[in-house]
Amino acid sequence: AGNSHLKLSNNEVELTQKTDYPWNGDVEITVNPAKQGAFTLKLRIPGWARNKPVPTDLYAYADGLTPQVKMLVNGKAVTTISSSGYCVINRKWKSGDKISLHFDMPVRRVQANEQVNYDKGLLAMERGPIVYGIEGIDQKHPFVFNISIPKNAPIQSHFEKDLLNGVEVLDGNCTVTEKDSTSGQLKQSQSTFRAIPYSTWNNRGNSQW
Repeated sequence: AGNSHLKLSNNEVELTQKTDYPWNGDVEITVNPAKQGAFTLKLRIPGWARNKPVPTDLYAYADGLTPQVKMLVNGKAVTTISSSGYCVINRKWKSGDKISLHFDMPVRRVQANEQVNYDKGLLAMERGPIVYGIEGIDQKHPFVFNISIPKNAPIQSHFEKDLLNGVEVLDGNCTVTEKDSTSGQLKQSQSTFRAIPYSTWNNRGNSQW
């Protein structure tokens, strides 16, 4: 939760925000003007919620999903989002008006522009604004470079309150490629993986990433 006090030319407004973002896509803002009056609020709708991981064509989502953004003012839908990425709400506000904002947060696959040769055939994982990766300490097979995650493998997310001061983690199935100790031939086996936010790796000792 957080509070902001804004001074307008003829009014003063307190905004109270309640959210668990970025782990959760629900945001509630209570508008408390000192006196009832008309003014405009602009709420930023981030690029990832508009199906653009970055403003340029360097990266794009590779999964074909169409996550939704929903906004309500006192329970009534607001649908106007400008091309610059803001939802513009111009109305007469009174104390206690509530804005409810919801971002769908499925796990997304991100691919680089095809001209980036190093990243051909590779995908990144993202949920909401958070990019994820796998760290050896969390895996059944800690040599992470032997692990591959199929493009269409389902990935689940959940919050781990006791991990890294509380983070949303991703879990799913993966394939492990290893050399057979007897024949020397490469073999594949099925396993599971856990991914953590990119910003939190290397906080539990040295481990592959």
